[in-house]
Amino acid sequence: MWNLLRPTRKKLVVSPADFSRLKPLRNPLVDWKRTGEHDVEIVIDRPKSARADLLAKIFVIPEKKKYKLDEIGSTVWTLCDGEHTCKEIVERLCMKYKYLRREAELSLLSYM
Repeated sequence: MWNLLRPTRKKLVVSPADFSRLKPLRNPLVDWKRTGEHDVEIVIDRPKSARADLLAKIFVIPEKKKYKLDEIGSTVWTLCDGEHTCKEIVERLCMKYKYLRREAELSLLSYM
């Protein structure tokens, strides 16, 4: 009975060939900045609504949440500009960090 009431989501399936041609793009609504030569800091604002404000007061949720990416995450983040394909990003990870190709592809796929 519960399964009939719960909405089902279709799982997005992307072939390896399609994945390599994708050009990832950062969300333009997310603020970010470089905090060092290799570090990136992402800042996400809390949603504005009466419910969110109430929950923020109860659970002490800050207005902004900051995420600091490590060097590899920062490299991927900066390459997600809509110009580089996933294949190019994988190749950059293989060259710069000495990853095996399969290892870089799986890491990038989980990052995305």
